[in-house]
Amino acid sequence: MTKEERKEMKRRQRRISHLIEIGLVLFIFGSGALFGWHLGAAHAAEPQLPAERMPPAVISESEKTPPAEIALDPKLQSVMRAMCEKYEVPYALALAIAEQESRFDPDAVSATNDYGLMQINKVNFGWLQDLGIDPMTYEGNIEAGVYMISQHLHNFKEPELALMAYNSGSKGAQRLWDAGTFQTEYSQKVMAAFAYWTSVLED
Repeated sequence: MTKEERKEMKRRQRRISHLIEIGLVLFIFGSGALFGWHLGAAHAAEPQLPAERMPPAVISESEKTPPAEIALDPKLQSVMRAMCEKYEVPYALALAIAEQESRFDPDAVSATNDYGLMQINKVNFGWLQDLGIDPMTYEGNIEAGVYMISQHLHNFKEPELALMAYNSGSKGAQRLWDAGTFQTEYSQKVMAAFAYWTSVLED
């Protein structure tokens, strides 16, 4: 083998070695990229629980909805409780009447001359005052309303009939009953509020 042939052989060997090195580098790079892509795809495809199967959130006591509050001065609530005990009227029913009549506003006055928390009509002032009850004071207005519903409960036995008499007067309620009407929008609303306040007070 001549000197020129040996040089040519060495050049070929160097080229081959260089190509092998390049091939190894490309193989390593390609394998790393491919491996990384698979990891990323596997992470992205990780299954998620549907919303309805997620464990329920734990609600602390402080986050729970507080019970409904009565929008009435605590002192007047005490008066109402005392009057309900005195006249044997359910406290929840007295609350329901006050809520429907005045939205718990002790200063409410209607266009038809109804006054106070329990909306006592002016035509009833005389005989109530003869009993020592003044409907124009906060306390007296509560006593007047509780006393009146107690009388209707005693006379008509059924709460809804008593409410119709409270709202329309005994004679007005009798005319409704004679016509076959045994509940009104007013009586239905108060009865619904009565059921609500009963459930609240029992909690």
